[in-house]
Amino acid sequence: MIEKIEGTRMKFNGEGQDAEVTGSVDLGSFLDKTKIRYNVEIRPISVMGKTAVTMLGKDLVKKQASEFAACVKSRLESAT
Repeated sequence: MIEKIEGTRMKFNGEGQDAEVTGSVDLGSFLDKTKIRYNVEIRPISVMGKTAVTMLGKDLVKKQASEFAACVKSRLESAT
């Protein structure tokens, strides 16, 4: 589910058998540039989820966050 708040913030959440994922994307401006803040939290809710987060989670989340930020940056730059 995605929820838009005040035109500058989006919150999202997802739920599965092994984990719950929540996060937000905040857009703003700073010195005539677009500022983006991305936050994601993964909460394991099963033994398998806890094992996956322990073994893979931190690196995978960092990689996906970097890919997301690069994609947003690219789209914003191509729109101007």
